[in-house]
Amino acid sequence: MQGRFNPNVAQAAGDLHRAVNKAYHDNLEEKRRRVEVSFARFQLGTERWREMKKYSHETVVGIFVALGLVVVGYMTVKLGNVSFLGNDTYSLYAEFDSVSGLRMGNPVEIFGMEVGQIDSFRMDQENQFVVVELRLNNGVEVYDDAIASIKTAGLIGDKYVGIDPGGSGEILEPEDTILDTQSPIDLAEIIGKYAFGDVKKNGEQTKGEEE
Repeated sequence: MQGRFNPNVAQAAGDLHRAVNKAYHDNLEEKRRRVEVSFARFQLGTERWREMKKYSHETVVGIFVALGLVVVGYMTVKLGNVSFLGNDTYSLYAEFDSVSGLRMGNPVEIFGMEVGQIDSFRMDQENQFVVVELRLNNGVEVYDDAIASIKTAGLIGDKYVGIDPGGSGEILEPEDTILDTQSPIDLAEIIGKYAFGDVKKNGEQTKGEEE
């Protein structure tokens, strides 16, 4: 009986071998699936991170653009006298024989306080005067007996329009004209007249002494 082949033992050994191989391959397949899932999750996370980074850059650029627009708008309002909430100024006009030294944007003052700006000039050649548009803040009342004068800040400062608003007449409506005006004093002309007049006077006095 020694050495007799037992088919049951051989079958059991074969079954065990197949079971071991199956478990081994199943384990490898499970590991492979886990690796694929992990790699897919990594790729998805990388794509999401790239999208978030892209959106982050776009957000930063958008913030800077918005800030730039706010700054530009603020400077426009301050330098250009523009209002987003409506028109907060109105215009009056004044006629001058001369506007020498006066520029657009120069201030308009009442009692030494700035209440507006010079907005525009228009020359009336037929009547030989210049029409100046004065842009005044709302709430500033000017009467029909007002006087508008072109003055100089200091001896050699910028020109501005000073208004004596009056008070005994009717309040001027927007687009009305200040009738009483005073053109700027030409300091150079006065000095020239005085100097030449003094020279002439001295010359006449010297001539009289010689006679």
